Amino acid sequence: FSPDEIYERCKSSVLMIGRIYKCDKCTKWHVGSASAFAITSDGVIATNYHVIEDKDGATLGAMDLSGKTYPVTEVLAASKADDVAILRLKGARLTPLPLSREAAPVGSAVNVISHPNGRYFTMTKGDVSRYFLWRAKNMAAPRMAITADYAKGSSGAPVLNSEGEVVGMVSATNSIYYTREKGQNQNLQMVVKLCIPVAAISKLLD
Repeated sequence: FSPDEIYERCKSSVLMIGRIYKCDKCTKWHVGSASAFAITSDGVIATNYHVIEDKDGATLGAMDLSGKTYPVTEVLAASKADDVAILRLKGARLTPLPLSREAAPVGSAVNVISHPNGRYFTMTKGDVSRYFLWRAKNMAAPRMAITADYAKGSSGAPVLNSEGEVVGMVSATNSIYYTREKGQNQNLQMVVKLCIPVAAISKLLD
């Protein structure tokens, strides 16, 4: 599919997720600013572990492209190391995204549909740049890096191949600076985009 076809086919499967709150400026309910995507038609979705972590009992929910909101009723599976959480939404009827059975090769084209800093349903394009083993705080898990742009609010968004299949999930960024002076990073050179490979999502569904 062309990038515009991928966007039209997949955008309705992408959701906003976060704390549900009633707006003090209008009569509508709103949902916080991370991303998620549908993996079944009856309300099972995927997002990052860090999106649902430390919410202090706040009511979590998701909002679809049409503006409908759904409360999160259950955490079906989660992995902190893989930064993946599988959730169930109450009463949702969604269009699921297919998960690729194979890893996207390095150099292959990918697309991300996400909500960077409130810029909802933004699509960016890039390539898979590498796979590596991520290590932190007694944890280790596979990661993939891509060149498609994203920012805060994009966490949990699908990384899509040219067939519109999920090959990964947005997770984090890592800024590379040339120097550090007086405790301050200087001269930003590159922002590495770190994602979760599709295999880490699939294993939580088995």
